[in-house]
Amino acid sequence: MKAPLIGTALFLAVLGVFVSCHNEDDDPHMALIGTWEEMSLEITDCIEEKYNASRSCDRSCQMITITQNTVTFGDDPPTSYAVDGNTITIVRGGLTLHPTFEVSGNTLVITIQYSGEEGGCKSVYTYRKSI
Repeated sequence: MKAPLIGTALFLAVLGVFVSCHNEDDDPHMALIGTWEEMSLEITDCIEEKYNASRSCDRSCQMITITQNTVTFGDDPPTSYAVDGNTITIVRGGLTLHPTFEVSGNTLVITIQYSGEEGGCKSVYTYRKSI
């Protein structure tokens, strides 16, 4: 009688740990949702070295607001986006961008690698979650 009861209790304990460890932070798309303030930009690997640059943002920083269905850059109108793994597809100003992203705690890093025809630059934007 005690063996089935102990087995059931053990099963429920394991199930409880599994369920409690699964939350929206496990979904990279859900981790994007919020308002993000730009902290820095680093541009490297440009074909023309004069375009390589880095800056820290201390005022007039770009804000990005991401909802379940749209992304808004500053005061621009919202645009839709799609997420596939750690790649986000955004159509902005007639351009389709496919940057990769990584969310770690309250930090969002977006990396855009441009083709050789576009200058070959790699742009890495770092944002801090503000809301």
